[in-house]
Order: sequence, then structure tokens, then C-alpha cells
Amino acid sequence: MFFGLFIILAGALSLLENFGIIQGDVKWGVPLAIICIGLNYVYTSIKSNKNK
Repeated sequence: MFFGLFIILAGALSLLENFGIIQGDVKWGVPLAIICIGLNYVYTSIKSNKNK
């Protein structure tokens, strides 16, 4: 689920860079991936606690 969110956000940020809305030298890939992986861990933990 969050890998799809990462792909969507990365595509949107790349598109904004290409149109010049945000600066092209911004390093957003790694922080965005870390956020999505962290959200995946939190979501999985909450989901597994609801099933108990």
C-alpha cells in the first residue's frame, strides 16, 4: 500500500520539478522513502493489533 503511495508522491514531485514549480536540486527521494517505509510499519502494527 505504501509503496504505491511512494510511487505516486515521487511521480508528483518529479513532475513539479520538471515544470519548475519546485527546485530541481531538492533531494526528496530518500526522505520520502523512509517516511513511506515508516508509515508501512506503523500501519502493519496497528492492523495486526486490531486482529488480536
